[in-house]
Amino acid sequence: MERSKMNEICTKFYNDLYSSHVNVQCTLSRQQVIEEVPNVMWEEIKYAVRNIKRRKSPGVDDIWPEYLKTGEDTLFKALVQRVTIYINSIGVPD
Repeated sequence: MERSKMNEICTKFYNDLYSSHVNVQCTLSRQQVIEEVPNVMWEEIKYAVRNIKRRKSPGVDDIWPEYLKTGEDTLFKALVQRVTIYINSIGVPD
């Protein structure tokens, strides 16, 4: 098939797709949609902290990346607790 013909077919397909209007009724209640977020894993925090680039400015919390990188297991465990609490408290937006 010619490239220009293929381009024309794809263009028509996506134009039709994105210009269509189909009303779909949601059959799930809000309660059914909400899922419990699993706890953050210690390894996820450790990986994230270890991969922070050095020599970057601190964030709004005034914590330098180097401080986090020198943290021990105690710091990682505390971060796991805080991040898990934060994620579970933000809720699901409407």
